[in-house]
Amino acid sequence: VSHELRSPLAAVQQNLIRLMQELSGRASEEQMARLERMKQRISDLLQMIHTWLRAISSDIGSIRENFRPTLVSTVVSRAVENVHPYAVRKDIEIDVSVGESLEPVRGDEGTLVEALVNLLSNAIRYSRSGSRVQVSAEQESGQIRIAVRDQGIGIAEDELPYIFGNFYRGRGTGDEAGAGLGLAITRRIIEAHRGTITATSKLGEGSTFVITLPVGGSETETHHTP
Repeated sequence: VSHELRSPLAAVQQNLIRLMQELSGRASEEQMARLERMKQRISDLLQMIHTWLRAISSDIGSIRENFRPTLVSTVVSRAVENVHPYAVRKDIEIDVSVGESLEPVRGDEGTLVEALVNLLSNAIRYSRSGSRVQVSAEQESGQIRIAVRDQGIGIAEDELPYIFGNFYRGRGTGDEAGAGLGLAITRRIIEAHRGTITATSKLGEGSTFVITLPVGGSETETHHTP
């Protein structure tokens, strides 16, 4: 499965890198910037596949090997940039509010971005066109709190205890595509960072997902396996 998922993307990535090398000095700065963004998107997809495979194989704890001081502002910025084209297609505005002077968290930037992309993608997917999605990050009492709020269809109260389980898809998802793994992967990523994720929701009014992460952390802590 790993080979079948990664090989086509890796081939596209290598061809794109060669194309960029061939066009260096000939293409405009704008064209090269677009190619660079394409290369980054492919890298993000490869990382996403890697994350999924680790989550399914119960090896998500191995991401702690890559822990280093990570800026939450960078995580939020990368995640918003990733989903921005999707939001534009649905005419959904993304409001971003990041507190000043947030302390870094000790973590893996790539998987934290993926966790936030999962939440933002869901918020956009289940929101009505013309509505708004809010993402905020603030620090309080040694914790970083990242919240994603939408004005979407909401989640029934009796479903909330199950939404972070593997392959769970709620009744309100309708014909929307999805394997029911996104929130499960997000939960496991956040737990690997010694954080928590919670959700509140009201049918017809929207949902709020909150990630809480500890600031700082020692090298020893990040390699400890519970």
